[in-house]
Amino acid sequence: MKILFLFLQISFLSVFVFGQKVGPSAVCKTPISNEKQATLKPCQVLLENLPLFHGVRVGMKYEEIAEIYPEIKGNQHFQNTYSVDKSGLFMMESSKISNPAFIKDTQQISLNIQDDELTVISIDYTSTKWNSDIEMKYDLSQLLSLEIENWKIHNGASIEANCLDFDVYANHLASSPPIINSTSIHKLKKKEQ
Repeated sequence: MKILFLFLQISFLSVFVFGQKVGPSAVCKTPISNEKQATLKPCQVLLENLPLFHGVRVGMKYEEIAEIYPEIKGNQHFQNTYSVDKSGLFMMESSKISNPAFIKDTQQISLNIQDDELTVISIDYTSTKWNSDIEMKYDLSQLLSLEIENWKIHNGASIEANCLDFDVYANHLASSPPIINSTSIHKLKKKEQ
């Protein structure tokens, strides 16, 4: 009798848990296994083909960025470092940015400029931006013209897509349940030959 009862419980659990349809709003808290990671599709998108991300694109020059985010010109910390070697980190709370089109659902924007060129865009979002890593992958894939199969999950805490000349990362908050709240795009350094 106990064996029959156990069998029925397992059968019910299998239908209930595994019979569910999973879509973009499903919550996924378990990382992809190593076997699943091996089936990931390489990202073939080039940096030059990326759409604008919050108004900017990695590779833009300082003057182009200043047209979109004029606050960079008045940021004394940034200007002090930029005047030395055309490099610096511009960070600003979204509430202080004058162009509302680029700050929807964001808390902070960080732009890292090296040798007069934007090399890293980092956006901190509100904690309610996405409810799961699946939503994040769908949203960012659509926004950046990437494929869902381009993404890797690391320990259920960070997600990354490695493309030909850039990487994209999204991270979870450290609280429970983990909530994704930041995304960054990094230009890869050219390999010396």
